[in-house]
Amino acid sequence: MSTRSYRQNCALAIALDLIGERWTLLIVRELLLGPRRFKDLEANLPGIGTNLLSARLARLADNGIVERRRPEGGHPSYRLTELGRGLKPAVTALIRWGMHFPERRAAALHARGEWNILPLRALFDARSGKDWRGAYRFVVDDNEILVECRHGELEPAAPETPVVGRIAMDSTTAARLASGALDAGSAVEAGALTASGNDQDLARFFAAFSRSISPSPDVA
Repeated sequence: MSTRSYRQNCALAIALDLIGERWTLLIVRELLLGPRRFKDLEANLPGIGTNLLSARLARLADNGIVERRRPEGGHPSYRLTELGRGLKPAVTALIRWGMHFPERRAAALHARGEWNILPLRALFDARSGKDWRGAYRFVVDDNEILVECRHGELEPAAPETPVVGRIAMDSTTAARLASGALDAGSAVEAGALTASGNDQDLARFFAAFSRSISPSPDVA
């Protein structure tokens, strides 16, 4: 498959030559969540097609962004190289920028619970998160994920981690909270957000995120 180039001596243009094609950053998104087998990437990216996924992975591998590994006794999987992991700040910045368009979010769109961790990471304040105890069940529409703070990072919770709180909302509410168009206290009053668990644990959860989703005192 031929590749296109902007043919510009500019770092942004060079970056877009490498990762600007359709689907490429969504592949990077998947691999920021952890290694993936080909069939997992295909399932998590409905509509990409086998040939196009193969082509995108090959181009990423040729440029040292992705590598394919076969663990002993396991299935081959794709993972980001150190160079590829360097895209994390850029992806996080794009996620933050995308939060300015809550009206484009809808429950009818394809969603996976694991995707919720990326916008949560974009808003996460590790300094506040250090006081977390246990895991929180975060639910958007019917998609949920258990999250905890490990080594200063927001991560999927280990199975044995005790769950200390549950926070649930729909995708529209989540988008409005993330964009700052709505605060958590108002969402609770409107019945758009439900939070259950120990009051102190819930206060720790909300304190670990940016001001846009900080709760009013009645949530904590």
